[in-house]
Amino acid sequence: MIIAVVGTGTGVGKTHVATALLTALRARGQAAVGWKPVESGVTGAQGEDERLLALATGEVTPTLRLRAALAPNLAARLAGVTLDSRALATMLGELSARWPCLLLELAGGLFSPLDDELDNAEWLAALPSALRGELRLVLVAPDRLGVLHDVSAACRAAAGLGLAPATIVLSAISHERAGAEVPDPEAPDPEAPGGVEAPGRVEASGRVNARTRDVSVGHNEQELARRALTRAIPVVKVGHATAEELAQSPALQALVTLLLDG
Repeated sequence: MIIAVVGTGTGVGKTHVATALLTALRARGQAAVGWKPVESGVTGAQGEDERLLALATGEVTPTLRLRAALAPNLAARLAGVTLDSRALATMLGELSARWPCLLLELAGGLFSPLDDELDNAEWLAALPSALRGELRLVLVAPDRLGVLHDVSAACRAAAGLGLAPATIVLSAISHERAGAEVPDPEAPDPEAPGGVEAPGRVEASGRVNARTRDVSVGHNEQELARRALTRAIPVVKVGHATAEELAQSPALQALVTLLLDG
């Protein structure tokens, strides 16, 4: 199984969600490992995202580290490095053959450029059929007003490439906050009790299933979601919690079950 953690943009909490997923998968006895093919903005011996993914499993996978904090294709050009999406696909195949559960975190958003030819979504869509069949897409989006527009647009565009998220994660953890001190648990976010909410489901109407908490979006956003989402996609909403706390939450546990059963 290949779990591809992608975002509606950069700094939306992908790595935080990815490390929590890896921790939860390992706790279930899964031989899981994380891989970030390319990381830009790296000034030391190891990228921060690469470090966090390795910390979650104790396993290190090869990452192309680029110094400039730019899109991978631009950072590679400045470094005089050739980014080859075909070589990355080959590496993906080798890692997935070695590890039964490979978590892939791509840089930036779902439609951010990967190299000079393909963006992330196009690269995923162009993978060999054997790898495509292993793919489970997890779309991470910031939990804020207007997010259903971003999610709907991403899902609609992905559908044009034959891609569909297995689940959507609404994250209150930004890139900056993911590694920061967690707020006092005695004073939790009033909009995210306990830091985590149980999984919901985006229905054709654009509403979260009544079995879970409402994500409290406006009518216009619901209408956008209704038009863009052609099938029900499970939704998990996470608040301010460490990756370890998040991994043990009912929401992430349900998400892991969904991915393993998918």
